[in-house]
Amino acid sequence: MKAFRPIGLVQIAALRRLVAVLGWSVVAISGVNAQFLMRWITPIPFHGEGAFYQDDFYAISVSGRTATLYRLSPAGTLTPLWSYTESPLSGFRPFDFGRVAVDPVARRFLVNIILLDRHNTVRNDLWAVDWNGRFGWVYQESPPRGSRLWLTSDGQGGAIEVGNRYIGNGRYLTYIRHFDAQGMPIPDQYVDGDFVGIDPLNRLVTISTLRQNDYTVGYRYYWYDVFTGQLVQSAEWRTPAPFLYYDSPIFLFDPAGNLYHYPAFVYGYPPEYSTLLSISANGQIRWASNLLAEGRVVLNVHYAPADDSLILTEYTSNDFWFRKLSAQNGQPIGTPRRIYQASGTPGYEHYDYFAADVASDLHAFYLVVPEGHIETRCNPEQCEDYWIMDQQVVLRMSLEGELRAELILPASTTEHRHVRPQIVERDLWLFWGKISSYRVLAVRADGDGNGDGCVDDHDLLGVLWAFGSNNPNWDFNRDNVVDDADLLRVLAHFGLGCSP
Repeated sequence: MKAFRPIGLVQIAALRRLVAVLGWSVVAISGVNAQFLMRWITPIPFHGEGAFYQDDFYAISVSGRTATLYRLSPAGTLTPLWSYTESPLSGFRPFDFGRVAVDPVARRFLVNIILLDRHNTVRNDLWAVDWNGRFGWVYQESPPRGSRLWLTSDGQGGAIEVGNRYIGNGRYLTYIRHFDAQGMPIPDQYVDGDFVGIDPLNRLVTISTLRQNDYTVGYRYYWYDVFTGQLVQSAEWRTPAPFLYYDSPIFLFDPAGNLYHYPAFVYGYPPEYSTLLSISANGQIRWASNLLAEGRVVLNVHYAPADDSLILTEYTSNDFWFRKLSAQNGQPIGTPRRIYQASGTPGYEHYDYFAADVASDLHAFYLVVPEGHIETRCNPEQCEDYWIMDQQVVLRMSLEGELRAELILPASTTEHRHVRPQIVERDLWLFWGKISSYRVLAVRADGDGNGDGCVDDHDLLGVLWAFGSNNPNWDFNRDNVVDDADLLRVLAHFGLGCSP
């Protein structure tokens, strides 16, 4: 371990002059001392799934019996385009959910809204409206025979939807339904397997589980032409050994159409090993990587286009981990690292891992974690523990898992546990009903050791006092020692996030 050498204010002044001598840039952001700057927040909540088109976002906002389609610009400007109010004479409860798809060829929006009665779907509407919000056609199904999972345009004024239909005994069938330009449905086509998603080549992908007695022994995958319903290809993969657990499987595609499948909890919980599988766009098994879990559970698998890699977010009861694999062969890139650790009593879950979510672009990786505490409530018969949300923690990291910035949102701000991040024109959008936009200002892992959003004398003193130790607050490159490399991080970004 390197010996620590005390340093005085004269030496600090000399180090600051060294910044200018070496030509490093010093950034000052006027009037701001924060790591994120909120640009705007929508005054109203949105419901369901929206769609981006030419940098604008389109989504439905529901208020009682009225559903309104809005356009939201990157600057935060809201423009109402179309609305529909259900008559109280219909006897239905208010709207609950909306889904929007954009048809640029026919210059139309496809809007899916549902009506509920005591938590049951009693009507499923599909509307087509033009660019200016004028009515095109509507198809109303009451009672609905299934639930829509995916919606798109057919490029000719009609629509294509994929959904599930319950047939009893815990079984569902996946169907494809085509609507013509007048909104008339063409007879449904049923396909094998459960819905996985639509790949970048516009093919419907489904999966069937292969079982032997009560054990899962493999999977069969199907690719269908979503416009015709014809089977394009299929593939099969057998597990290394039969297993019982099958919970929360993860599926994703890369831009080339390669499929990645993580059949969670393959060998028990917590799993000793688990498998991540990759299948090419033409249905060939590319690789199957057995992951040593070390007591952690995979929460999310995310494709990073910057270096053609897969980022795995893993969790235990008190922390999150970052693991990276090559998307080409499934081999590890670097070693797993802890990226977030909740405060509080060990052994208790101080965050809702089911509600955590991630996003990435060519520059950064984001993790959103709802953090809270355990409260015990008792009645005369028994006591039970309840998880109470305190705040949302938003972490911005490099694509190597190094912490770069942190944002804390009180529970009163978001209200919902699940906050979905998305990067729009280098800004961070957070979806939780309402939508907000943030701009990243300071870069914590590049010198902001005390996390106050400003790389200044406090950080310079901090890294010097920690020199030679393994203090994680000042070990920016995570090599388990605070040394010259960490000092250079502070110097290189001195002034970032600070007021002049």
